[in-house]
Amino acid sequence: ARQDRRVVAGEAIPPKLWLNCMRTAGADRFLTCDLHNQAEAAFSPAGALLDELSADKYLAHFVRTSIPDFDEDDFLVCATNGGGMKFTRRMADELRTGFIMADRFRPKAGGPGEIKIIADSSSEKVKGIIIVDDMFDTCGSLAGVCEALKVYAPEARLFAIGTHGYFSGDAHVQIKKLVDTCGLEWLAVTNSIDQRGVLRRLESINVRDRFMVVDISRLLAGAIIRVHLGESVNLSRFRGLSPSVDDPVLAEAPFVPQQQYTHILNLKEATPRAIVFN
Repeated sequence: ARQDRRVVAGEAIPPKLWLNCMRTAGADRFLTCDLHNQAEAAFSPAGALLDELSADKYLAHFVRTSIPDFDEDDFLVCATNGGGMKFTRRMADELRTGFIMADRFRPKAGGPGEIKIIADSSSEKVKGIIIVDDMFDTCGSLAGVCEALKVYAPEARLFAIGTHGYFSGDAHVQIKKLVDTCGLEWLAVTNSIDQRGVLRRLESINVRDRFMVVDISRLLAGAIIRVHLGESVNLSRFRGLSPSVDDPVLAEAPFVPQQQYTHILNLKEATPRAIVFN
């Protein structure tokens, strides 16, 4: 599903195919959050609008509140590969920390790849490293990065955070291994995907307390209500809202007459009713 280009002539590009199927089913407005490749937004079908959101402010707020001794001068943000640099740089800007990158090299042609840490400073003063990725699936890449970071900064505390958590296969076993061998303190993802399944698996192996879920429902609710009211979701005053700042549009939503919703302007008049957001 992450494939964003055609490898073999005639094959479908999954994100484009999915958007076209949804358009055929009647959807004409799409909201996405931290696409694996932002170029996929260009696959939006004709006659439909797609708005890309980012959970970076919610993730950054979670890091600041979940690490009691967090100090931007003593922590680094690490990208898991070259492809995730853009998202990780945004996180580094939000947290105002330094930036490093893990990348895979092949010392010899045809030989096994090795993960090296690319940094422009010494690791002596580093107290903590936050590994950032847009998604975690089997956690194989995360394991390789954690092992390389323990060599780069043996005394640094390790944390991992990302937007989407799939955790397929034996990902829960991999997480436990990282906790035991690399000292991973916690791994956090948003609730863009239901995490109840992985929570049960982690609880069965006694590492439930090392897994955190960041709630981004307010981000999505704020975007949805703006779409219904005909407002833009691309203005800086919306995209700049963090979890610690009240959303004025969302706060006033229960008092907006239903007739003002753009998606029912062409329908018969509906009975006004209060809209309650939990």
